[in-house]
Amino acid sequence: MWSLIWKWTVAKVLFRSFGWLALLIPVALMLKGIGLPLLLILGGLAMPVLIMLAIVGLPIIAVLVVGGVIMSVLGVVVTVGLTLAKIVIPILLLVWFVNFLFGGCNRTKGSGEIGTDPA
Repeated sequence: MWSLIWKWTVAKVLFRSFGWLALLIPVALMLKGIGLPLLLILGGLAMPVLIMLAIVGLPIIAVLVVGGVIMSVLGVVVTVGLTLAKIVIPILLLVWFVNFLFGGCNRTKGSGEIGTDPA
């Protein structure tokens, strides 16, 4: 009887303590789906540089350090680029849509002025 109460109490404490980690499962799956292909792309970009450094005759540790630095810099560039794209693309689409609705219909091709007849 005491064993059953003890097991129930331990299970309840563990589920209360670590149950919130179940909320991170979708985030982990999303990062796995995005991160692994991104890592493959970064590795493909850094691999020619690593091969060139190895052919030149640099020590293996130096080649690995330089390759790690290149991959980390590329990772930062891709991360910042994706973040900026998420911010800039909706703003750009909104500006184009508003321009199309309110100002894009009166322009004639070939003239620099708006709404004038080139004749």
